[in-house]
Amino acid sequence: MAILSYGQGAGPWELENYAVNRSSWSNSGYSGYPNPSPPDSTMPAGSKRYSTLPMGAIRDAINSAGIGVDAWIDNNGPGAFLCAYMAYHDMWYQSLHSSESDPYRCIAAGFTHVSGSLTPAQAIAASDIALRATIDYVDSVIPAPEPATIALLGLGVLALLRKRSA
Repeated sequence: MAILSYGQGAGPWELENYAVNRSSWSNSGYSGYPNPSPPDSTMPAGSKRYSTLPMGAIRDAINSAGIGVDAWIDNNGPGAFLCAYMAYHDMWYQSLHSSESDPYRCIAAGFTHVSGSLTPAQAIAASDIALRATIDYVDSVIPAPEPATIALLGLGVLALLRKRSA
């Protein structure tokens, strides 16, 4: 599994390198604040969690696609309110579920700020490119199944199809 999350920001396609376990928040004109604060009691306030998305591959693929979207990696953090809270939780979840033995294993997670000035076509195209780059990365981490496993799976599907047609 991988988590790609998005929020409106300066963009145009701003891949957030990290998020902070904040103890104080800016409400950005909204009522209320994230609770608890800081959200992660396992790390000191102010600690950073880093994106595990293939940010360089995503950036390069979007920038070379000719869709008029400038993708870049932001090393200044995702702000101090909702996007920062969501970004932190994406990266925190991945760190909690990164083990190969975890049934909910998460290989990559990260957050992207997207400009509201992008057209729907640009946003869809950039999202598709980001998703493809992430899938390629996940595929490189998870080993391909052995031929015998594929053969057994095929036999199982054939058995199910025969049972249904009987």
